Amino acid sequence: KLLSSVGLGITLVVILKKGVWGAQLNGFLSALFFFLLSYLLYNRKRYTYQFSWYWGKKLLSYGYPLIFATAGLWIYTSADRYFLLYYHNLTDIGIFSVGAKLTQIMAILAVAVQMSWGPLVMSVYENDESEEKVETKTFLISGWHLFLIVSLSIVLFISIFGPAIIDILAPPAYRMGVLVIPFLALAKVLSQSIQMTSSGIGFFEKTKHFAWIIPLCAAINIGLNFYFIPKFSYVGAAFTTF
Repeated sequence: KLLSSVGLGITLVVILKKGVWGAQLNGFLSALFFFLLSYLLYNRKRYTYQFSWYWGKKLLSYGYPLIFATAGLWIYTSADRYFLLYYHNLTDIGIFSVGAKLTQIMAILAVAVQMSWGPLVMSVYENDESEEKVETKTFLISGWHLFLIVSLSIVLFISIFGPAIIDILAPPAYRMGVLVIPFLALAKVLSQSIQMTSSGIGFFEKTKHFAWIIPLCAAINIGLNFYFIPKFSYVGAAFTTF
């Protein structure tokens, strides 16, 4: 997927000069390519296909509250840029975005956790025969602590060496983007911790709690933006996200 994304990006944006539209099309086409390839090489051979009303109802009842949670998450992650544009200008958004991009290194760890944590937890839970689920609780706590050790080490590294990294990757005008790195990086640690510390919601199919928790966080974020962004610009935006 990475190779196809880079190749399409160079073709659409650099060679064909399609600009932002080309970048968006690149994201769609590389994802489509990845989907088709994974289906043809793996999924097609391992699954049979039939519709079950029983499982359809269970999936919908489990998943529909997450629609509201996803909407809240989108507001939570996007609102700061709209506030920055309204109260300040595109320059501040650019500085904020450079710092935010540097925290994307956390995504390497996040993908590893997202793809492995759920299956591992469910496997331990199903095999844990103790009434109090002692083994599961121990696994949850030790796994989260390990994640915190690794992720906070990464946060410390990019916070200390952020200025040097930005000097290499961006013009001097964007150097102040380092101010947002600690807040946004810690926010990513906390966001990823949600998945690791809320496993019980999944075990007992109580996803309805996500439908009010995450929109509430989005509302708090918007409320804080009204105060912090006019006064502290992109640093205020990063702080409210944290």
